[in-house]
Amino acid sequence: MKQILDLTEVYNISTSRQYLIPWLSTKLGIHDNYVIVNDGLMHRTLPELEWFDTIILDISHNPMVDVISFQQQVQSFIDEHKNKKVVVLSDDANEQYYTSYFHLPYSQLVYPIEEKPITYKFSCLNSVPKMHRLITLNKIYQHNLQDSVLHSFLWDKQEHSRNHLQTEYWKQDLINYTDEYEYFMQKIQHKCPITIDDIGRQSSSYVNDHTVSSPAYNETALHVITESSCVRLFFSEKTWKPIYSGQLFLSINAPGSIKKLEQFGFDVFRDLIDHSYDEEIDLVKRVNSCVSEIGRLNDNIIDIYHHTALRRKNNFLHLQSNEFKQLVEISV
Repeated sequence: MKQILDLTEVYNISTSRQYLIPWLSTKLGIHDNYVIVNDGLMHRTLPELEWFDTIILDISHNPMVDVISFQQQVQSFIDEHKNKKVVVLSDDANEQYYTSYFHLPYSQLVYPIEEKPITYKFSCLNSVPKMHRLITLNKIYQHNLQDSVLHSFLWDKQEHSRNHLQTEYWKQDLINYTDEYEYFMQKIQHKCPITIDDIGRQSSSYVNDHTVSSPAYNETALHVITESSCVRLFFSEKTWKPIYSGQLFLSINAPGSIKKLEQFGFDVFRDLIDHSYDEEIDLVKRVNSCVSEIGRLNDNIIDIYHHTALRRKNNFLHLQSNEFKQLVEISV
């Protein structure tokens, strides 16, 4: 009889990890006598751990921001339970035991892809005001592209966002990117919150929207992805939604995100889109180069969109393929 316990459910913290069970069995050969712990439980006293030989520490849901500090916390957890086998499932697609649940809503056929009337050239949605998103908005305005990009930036409208603005890593970002922050406060902040629809975005409550009902996805040729992190190679619904919607895309993520999507089997349209920004280490230069590519594509993006109909459909189908699921569930 299998003895498996998901402490996420026991303590009612975060998303259930039951979806990990078949992955652990098929990919890592771990079948029984293990307990699943998420990052929110690492600092608790968990008497249940004594019942099991193996601890699955799942830190894949939230990208590490203070990477060094968090890695030290993970190592402390491992050291504390050195009499157990501890398997760490990572948030970073470059690491050995990378897992993701974010693709799951898009890996099942909800509706067949179809070519939709295109109203907008580009779109870029931003809820939680992380610094790389603020810089992206700055560059869109500095390149005078705000009328070409259907964009949102809620700034401090939501409680979740206000909490983020009190974190130590945000305060450190203010030091690291003072010029960008000052430009935003002088030129753009008074326009905020910038919204494009009311699908949960007008509320002060945080909404993790996994749908593609927004015109940013179903009426737009190219989506500019601003992922949850720009230091960890973290893929959330923000990346899968434009692929699921049959869009072209640019990606502001950690360096190498486009290359990783290619390794996952997706067409990134390199013959038509210059993704050289993706290799730039400096964040401001990376974002500026990405936004410059929006400017370069501005005159012909609609033609490119129509020209790539079959390729975009193939991306959609690949997102739902067994080949992709095997790659993204746990990359080893």
